[in-house]
Amino acid sequence: MISAIEMSRLMLYKIAWLKDQNRTAFLETSIFKLYVSENYIKTCRDAMQIFGAYGYTQEYEIERELRDALACSIYSGTNEMQKNTIYRMTTAGVGL
Repeated sequence: MISAIEMSRLMLYKIAWLKDQNRTAFLETSIFKLYVSENYIKTCRDAMQIFGAYGYTQEYEIERELRDALACSIYSGTNEMQKNTIYRMTTAGVGL
């Protein structure tokens, strides 16, 4: 879990650096959004696994986090849209 957080932080710093350099970061932003939303879901599922049956109770609020994580992959621009954007931009030679 910590490696995903650190990777997300580094990706965010790269996007910020590109913006400071007055460069576009469309591809990097799409990669970042996809990576973060997928790892948010994975982390919540891992937490559910660690907590076992308690993860499903409202007492620990892990079930709410998992619901929010699944919704995040939709309202931040669906993961499929991000994948399509990444594919189009990499085949066109944009970014990275």
